[in-house]
Amino acid sequence: MPAADFEAPRRQMLAEISATTALVRGLIGKAALDERVMRVMGKVPRHEFVPIELQPYAYANRPLPIGALDALGTSTGAMLRPSTINILL
Repeated sequence: MPAADFEAPRRQMLAEISATTALVRGLIGKAALDERVMRVMGKVPRHEFVPIELQPYAYANRPLPIGALDALGTSTGAMLRPSTINILL
């Protein structure tokens, strides 16, 4: 997929993260997430860090497998969901 195809999903991901943060602000102790982190998340080409067959899901707010598969076909690593990363930072 061309890089331009990921612009709308990236914006949607940021909107979902912002909305989720507003809903759980009492649990996480933040009314909003750091704007610097949100700005960077809006620029990072997340689709370049996942296997090509998962690129259409790169901006879904869910964890995705990364890395090689082991002998059982299980991913040897996982990318955290974007909202989790943002909360941690």
